[in-house]
Amino acid sequence: MRLFVSPSQIYLRNGLSRNPYEPNRNSIGKAKPGAVIFLGIVFLILGLFLVISGYQTNKEKKEKEQTFVPTEATVVNYYKDRNQVYAIIVSYQVNGKEYYATSDYYTQDPPPRKSKVNVKYNPEDPSDALFESKHNDFLSLSLGIVFTIVGIFLFYQGVKAKKQNLSYVE
Repeated sequence: MRLFVSPSQIYLRNGLSRNPYEPNRNSIGKAKPGAVIFLGIVFLILGLFLVISGYQTNKEKKEKEQTFVPTEATVVNYYKDRNQVYAIIVSYQVNGKEYYATSDYYTQDPPPRKSKVNVKYNPEDPSDALFESKHNDFLSLSLGIVFTIVGIFLFYQGVKAKKQNLSYVE
């Protein structure tokens, strides 16, 4: 003789297939094909945008590097961000006139004041300077490729699930 009866057994005896207050375990971890297709399209668009903007940025920087004139600059100060990272401020001279420029990248370990760094300036507008950085500028391009691949995969999985008339993607 059993003294304990589980709530699911009570619901089964009363003709209900499951406890309406328990989550449906068959739907946990599964997504509808339309949502997966939409997410795939979003990732694909974002990925293509990152690839195109990363390519354009790298192309413009390469063009500037070829036309700008190299010079040696002196670190005069730092701009400290709220995240405790620094952009360096340098001074350099062109035709006896002093110019200042702030780097467009941040670092946690800036070079000491009065140290020398290499910059390139625009000969037509010497106030326009380009810092020679050691870091790689392909982050946007790399992320774009990853997002594009994920977007294609999600889109493919969503279309595949929709063709099979399934209400989920495995």
